[in-house]
Amino acid sequence: MSGPAVPGLDDLSPEQREALSGLTPAIAHQFTMRDAAAGSLTILDLFDSIPWLRGAADWTAWRAFLAAVYGLPMTDRELEVYRACTGRKDPPTRPAAEVWAPVGRRARKSAVVAVMTVWHGGFLDCRPDGTVSTAISFTRAATRKRW
Repeated sequence: MSGPAVPGLDDLSPEQREALSGLTPAIAHQFTMRDAAAGSLTILDLFDSIPWLRGAADWTAWRAFLAAVYGLPMTDRELEVYRACTGRKDPPTRPAAEVWAPVGRRARKSAVVAVMTVWHGGFLDCRPDGTVSTAISFTRAATRKRW
């Protein structure tokens, strides 16, 4: 259940510590936004970095879904799931304009929508005047479960 080892401050050289000492969240955000805009940081990187999405549960189907929605490359296993679910041979290479996902109960959709919301809220490209260049809406509908 452990993820990749992340170096702590004790693992850094004095030069690296010095370089990081002036790094503020605002400066770090600029680099993160640049990487996201360049495509070197994707929603799958965010997905993989969240500790509670690691462990015994298999998230391959949701990773395939996110890769398809955002037009990202898929692993062989994700591509296999994508083909089984859609009947299509080739995955999308561009982000989807609109996505509808009828998902059953207890399918972990809330966790995935939360990741998508954080991605769009934290990494969405904003214009210089502060307006957002993309609109997104998440809607959940469910019938009430009767006991």
